Amino acid sequence: MTWLLAYATGVERIDAQHKALVQMVDDYRIALTDGCTADAFTLMLDSLDEYARAHFAFEETCMERYRCPVAPMNAAAHRRFTATLQMFRDRARTMGVERQIARDFAAFLEYWVTTHLLMIDTGLLPCVETAGRKQESP
Repeated sequence: MTWLLAYATGVERIDAQHKALVQMVDDYRIALTDGCTADAFTLMLDSLDEYARAHFAFEETCMERYRCPVAPMNAAAHRRFTATLQMFRDRARTMGVERQIARDFAAFLEYWVTTHLLMIDTGLLPCVETAGRKQESP
């Protein structure tokens, strides 16, 4: 996965976090397709969950501050992501970490990040530009 300018939100801190997330997705995909232990998979899920909670809280605050019309859709998408992450945790716990779970997780993660950034998060850019605060964080 590669960071694209098309993913930009206009808030430097969010864009930096998204760049880190894109790199994380790529690292996870490589690790998961190469095969990884149950412990490594659990650590990936835990680190992604920790990252997501902090990032989602900050991003949702920004969307509210800039009165972004996609803010409710964004918060709902974040809740669905968190629930899906928990589903993968549960699935790994009950079924173990088999190649198919790893493949499913890698595919889900790459698809979700790409579509979420392009279809929802970029909705922040015009709000930031309209507010005249491009590149400023709350």
